[in-house]
Amino acid sequence: MRTLLLLVTYLLVVTPIGLVCRVVFDPLQRRWRPDAHSYWVFSAQDGGWPPGPRPGATTGRSTAWPPRN
Repeated sequence: MRTLLLLVTYLLVVTPIGLVCRVVFDPLQRRWRPDAHSYWVFSAQDGGWPPGPRPGATTGRSTAWPPRN
């Protein structure tokens, strides 16, 4: 009986909330936007740059490997 009550509660409460949230809210921004130039989302953490070193930045290492003595 308890299992049936949990199933009915899930189907009548949790499932409709999930369906409404899926229709109304898109947290991953997966919807198709035909007017979008790009789907890239710049992060505020890196100041709007894509990942990786900024153009012209050096890491302080030589590109030659293995190092020569």
